[in-house]
Formats: sequence, C-alpha cells, structure tokens
Amino acid sequence: MSWNLRRDLATSLLIAMMGLSMLLVAGATPAAAQVPSCASAGPGAIAISLVLNLAEGTDLTLVGGPGGSPPFTVTSQVVATCKATGEPVPGATVRIFASDTPGIDVTPLNGAQIGAQIAPNMLFSVCGGAASPLAFCDVVTNASGVASFTITSTTANPAAVGGPVLIGSHREQIRVAFGTTLVDSSGIFIGPNTGGFLFATAPAAVPELDSFVLFGAGGLALAGYALKRRRAPVAQ
Repeated sequence: MSWNLRRDLATSLLIAMMGLSMLLVAGATPAAAQVPSCASAGPGAIAISLVLNLAEGTDLTLVGGPGGSPPFTVTSQVVATCKATGEPVPGATVRIFASDTPGIDVTPLNGAQIGAQIAPNMLFSVCGGAASPLAFCDVVTNASGVASFTITSTTANPAAVGGPVLIGSHREQIRVAFGTTLVDSSGIFIGPNTGGFLFATAPAAVPELDSFVLFGAGGLALAGYALKRRRAPVAQ
C-alpha cells in the first residue's frame, strides 16, 4: 500500500511539472510573437519599417498664372508610418527635394541631380527657401506623422498653357526618426524615400467679365420674351 502511495505521488508530481511547463511555454509564446516597435529597432530596421506616402500620388503639378506666367506652386504632404505597427511616426525629419532634372539621388547629404536638365530649366524653392535648380528643405512630422510642404517656381513657362508639361522631379526622404539619423556605416543615408515627376500647368481659362455681362443680358432677354409669350392672349 505504501509503495502504491509513493508511486501515485511521483506520478502526480510529474504531471504537475508537465502542466506547469506547458503553462510557461504558452505564456511566453505571445510575448515572443510580438512585433518590435519601430522605436526599439536599430537604424537598419527603422529604414525598412517605415513607409512614406505622398497624399496626391507620385507626381505633382505646379499651377501658374495665365499664359504660363509665374509663380507656379503646389502644396502637398507626406505621411510617415511604422510598417510593423501601422502607427504614425511623429517628430521625424523629412527632407523635400525639387530638381529641374528627371531624377534625384538622395543618398548624398544635399542630394544630386540625375539626368539632363528639362527645358525651360525652371528654378525651384521648397518651403520658401532660396530658388535653385536643385532645392530642398527639412520638415518635421506632426503628432499624426504628417509633414506638409510647398514647392514654388518663379520661372515663366509658356508651354504650360497647353496643359501639364514635364519640368522636373521631386523626392522626399526620412532623414531622422526616433532621434536616430538613418545612415549606414559609410555615412550614406538609408532612410525610406518616395517621389515622382513635377509638371507645370496654367489655370483653366476663366470667362472675362464682359462675357458674363453679355451672357446674363441675353438670358434675361430670353426670359422676358418667354414670359410675354405666356401672358399674350391666345388667338381664337
């Protein structure tokens, strides 16, 4: 009887240990499966965990005055989010580039133009800075991860009257996130970036005041004639 008691106690102890082990494993699994936040990752991980979205798409169109007169301007925004968690990234430094060439290399500190200049070689100003064939400025994302910017050109472009014409390119890159400058061991920026082409166009033609007056006068005359016809006695 005593032997059976010892055996039963040993069996019960073994079962209890196995159950405790299973509970520990089950409790540890969710924690191990959690996706680390962008803030806790290193520079390389941040670079692949952030996504930069342009509100209007990849291409931007600067709108000028009648006859292709300057200034041409466009306002847009980018949104920085953590791809791993979907959360916005506030306080990130985003560098905005604008160039009169079809491409921009953003790995150097101040960027580099790619390709031949596009006529009429428009000068650009980003966020009110000095005008240049290759202009840039830094903006910081707000609590929602949004950074707004404006690109302006004071160069005349008569070709814009015929519709949007290609004038250059733009590019946006996250330079700093969570207090970390996104560079590799060689000092090359590795932050996420996006961009597209820049176009110029003149605003849609607006009828002159004389045209409105003539149109209004004609409309009133027709309305008066119709009213007179309705009031006229019907011939027997």
